[in-house]
Amino acid sequence: MAREDDPRKNYLAYVIEDTITGSPAGAVGCTFYEDLEKVGITYFIGADFRNNGYASEAIKLYRFYLAQRNQQF
Repeated sequence: MAREDDPRKNYLAYVIEDTITGSPAGAVGCTFYEDLEKVGITYFIGADFRNNGYASEAIKLYRFYLAQRNQQF
C-alpha cells in the first residue's frame, strides 16, 4: 500500500518515533473519506506520549510531505 502511495485507494499510515529513544509514539497517515470526497489526515498518539507536541509536529511534517507529492486536500 505504501508503495502505491495513493490515499484514494488505501489507508496510509507511518510510524511516529520518539526523538530521544526511537520508540514508536504513534502513527500519522491519511485516508479517503468517500462521503466528503476528500483525503484527510489521520493520527494516533500513544497515551504515554500525548500532550508533548507529537501530533502537531507529525501533522505539519506529513502535510509538507504530501504537498511535495502534489496531493490535494
